[in-house]
Amino acid sequence: MVVFSIRKDKDTEYNLDHNKPANSFNLENPEERKKCCHWTNLEWLTEKENNKKRDTIPTKEEIEERQAMIDEFQELNN
Repeated sequence: MVVFSIRKDKDTEYNLDHNKPANSFNLENPEERKKCCHWTNLEWLTEKENNKKRDTIPTKEEIEERQAMIDEFQELNN
């Protein structure tokens, strides 16, 4: 898997993380691959946070919280 990262400053590296892990999708299926790589499933985490999270599936509460943030973003930008 390719890891995309950026540095905000010399001490902190950020990785582009899949909120729902990529290995939980069937990447052979074009629709599943599209869902996996959709912007709503991606977030920047510090390298430390991303390494801690690894392939953890988000809880129902985390999914609902993230969806509320996405809904708010879309409402503000439409």
